[in-house]
Amino acid sequence: MPPATALTTPTTDPYNVTRYCKWPCECPKLAPKCPAGVSLLMDGCDCCKACARQVGEECNEADTCDYHKGLYCDYSSDKPRYEKGVCACKCHSLE
Repeated sequence: MPPATALTTPTTDPYNVTRYCKWPCECPKLAPKCPAGVSLLMDGCDCCKACARQVGEECNEADTCDYHKGLYCDYSSDKPRYEKGVCACKCHSLE
């Protein structure tokens, strides 16, 4: 299944949020084949299996980061909407 597509057109209105999930779910019959080392997870819509996003890749409500590697979707650069983010590591520094 290709990455989730937005269901509304982008605007500058911070209260008009893009919806990346739609129901009923429309999933491919076969789960995607992920590259070596990339987790196969349920998407953020809890609909379909999807390859997890990795460090530096774009993420959103549907396209989630690889939590098995301690990654999370950092939405801080998308103020005030907080819809699109970048996968970042919540790893602890050894300092």
